[in-house]
Amino acid sequence: MSRHFISKRDLKKIRPRVESLHIDFTDITRLEVESRGRMTIYYFEKRPFFFEAERLIPTLFLLNAVNPNGKRVTVDDGAVPHIIKGSDIFIRGITEADPDIVPGDMVYVRNQKGTFIAVGVASEPSEKLLSNSTGTGIRTLHYLNDRIMREFV
Repeated sequence: MSRHFISKRDLKKIRPRVESLHIDFTDITRLEVESRGRMTIYYFEKRPFFFEAERLIPTLFLLNAVNPNGKRVTVDDGAVPHIIKGSDIFIRGITEADPDIVPGDMVYVRNQKGTFIAVGVASEPSEKLLSNSTGTGIRTLHYLNDRIMREFV
């Protein structure tokens, strides 16, 4: 479990992967990396900015720092207490969603004030997420009270 800075060449390799997640990565010039079993965590200024398990997942630290330019979903205040504990996001709690979301997209969940509280994978397209029907719309991958966030807050 040693943490070290990645090379500029490795940083160039990871840049397109992060930018494919609709995150502006131009100001990030130096990253540290740490392997923890099957998970790799990337740090910027001592904060975890994204991690990789089965896929690359931005942390809430990163999302709230850079405000991604797409794949955003807003939930009502009633859903927030459940989401920050790791609950999946039900369609009824979604109040806004970017129009280009399709099933399988990584989405960034924020509260009514615009603070990002979770990262998940959409199981429905935007139209269905906004339909006010029943069922789960987003499977939660990372949330405010998970192990990564608790370790650094």
